[in-house]
Amino acid sequence: MKPVLRSIVKVLARFIVPRRNEEISPAKVKRILICGQMGIGNMILFTPFLKALRGYFKNSQIVMFVLKSNGADKVLAGSQLVDEIIVWNIDGMSYLQKVKAVVTMVRFKPDLIINRFHSYNAYNVLINILSRAPYRVGHVSSGGWKGNHDYLNNYPVVMSDGEHDIDRYLRLAEKIGISGIDRKTVFDIDHHDDTVAKEFLEMNRVGRGTKFIAVHMGTSLIQRWKQWEIEKWAILTECLLEQGIPVVALGSEDEREMIVDAFSGASSKPIFAVGELTLKQAGAVIRKSRLLVCNDSSLMHIAVAVGTPVVAVYGPNDHKRSAPLGAQHTIIRKDLPCSPCDNFDGAEKVKICPINRRCFESMSPQEVLAVVMKKYDETSHEHEQQEERKGVSIG
Repeated sequence: MKPVLRSIVKVLARFIVPRRNEEISPAKVKRILICGQMGIGNMILFTPFLKALRGYFKNSQIVMFVLKSNGADKVLAGSQLVDEIIVWNIDGMSYLQKVKAVVTMVRFKPDLIINRFHSYNAYNVLINILSRAPYRVGHVSSGGWKGNHDYLNNYPVVMSDGEHDIDRYLRLAEKIGISGIDRKTVFDIDHHDDTVAKEFLEMNRVGRGTKFIAVHMGTSLIQRWKQWEIEKWAILTECLLEQGIPVVALGSEDEREMIVDAFSGASSKPIFAVGELTLKQAGAVIRKSRLLVCNDSSLMHIAVAVGTPVVAVYGPNDHKRSAPLGAQHTIIRKDLPCSPCDNFDGAEKVKICPINRRCFESMSPQEVLAVVMKKYDETSHEHEQQEERKGVSIG
């Protein structure tokens, strides 16, 4: 939205939208609309907030709209966190279709609208204004993020520097008045997807009880700037295979060519599940693995949600905001004066990096291998102890 138009909309909004400042109680809220334009990883980090919201507004209808291009609707599929997911294919919609989509959201007549940082766009702004929702809870400029639509929220939520995204989202719940919040993320996997994952592994001679490692060498297509060099991933994977450890390579269809090509001349190759499984099925494979080795990616957050230990490679990306939470997880990064450099500016600062991403360049496959092997041995030992305890309890 252009600055002049933004100023006009801001003035109009002050005359149109209600400016209440009272307690938000479940009795006053029948319909909730969540503006959920976010990627898969952020949606997983958003699930603790959704759990808290669902538990507090037990009798309210909760609707979330997301963008098809982001794929975040796949995270919520099968869950009971929201009543309805509306997927907008913005890139494939005509102007008239976009107008109709906004009108549909306005006619929903939400009592409460949730606005997450980075979810603001022209459609979101129009829905906030035209629906005249009495309660609009949303992030405002703070914690390193600068927004252009702070005026939309009559219940503004302030963030802190160095705060994890889960906690940024839970501040929305705190503003509503929800307490006793659980930070555990959610990723539901049904029986069908678990069965498909099991059959895939068995077909590739990875049966039940096999101690394998899942590896995700890529990231989303628009965030390749936070991906460790694919050549180094290939070396690391070959080293693991030489140790006699089965490795399953995971990823989406748009990562397949990059990952397969990296092993074109390799004498030993991982089991390629890249582009072969759905997101839920990949999650089921991760749940069955000893650990996931990855970049900062959506699969990393899935691993945390399903309880699989993570070893994650971090470069220019901000570990304070997205690191896997829990003592069982490990991140590998270089603590350089310039790192992290992405903050909220994303790829823009990375692209102009004057030292050629030294945070990644100075990280060797052998260095990562040492950490992975230590974690693999730890998790294998813990798993064996758990199996022994089960045997004792059964006996």
